[in-house]
Amino acid sequence: MMAPITIGLGPGFIAGKDVGIVIETMRGHNLGRIIKVGEAEKNTGNPGDIGGFTTERVIYAKVSGKFKSLKKIGDIVKKMKQ
Repeated sequence: MMAPITIGLGPGFIAGKDVGIVIETMRGHNLGRIIKVGEAEKNTGNPGDIGGFTTERVIYAKVSGKFKSLKKIGDIVKKMKQ
């Protein structure tokens, strides 16, 4: 593990191996569940509908590297005109 306390959000982490705990991010009755052993539910590849938006809400990196956000959690953002 990387630090004394590590938390993985969603699929791709194994509690007790990669991280200390995993938090379930799949929508439904297990959302937010703390997983101390094992992993979160697999990624379905289908983001849930929020306000009529599904895949438009998710950003995937095309290459590996560091991401630096210009916004803070809770900031209001708007779609840019293209």
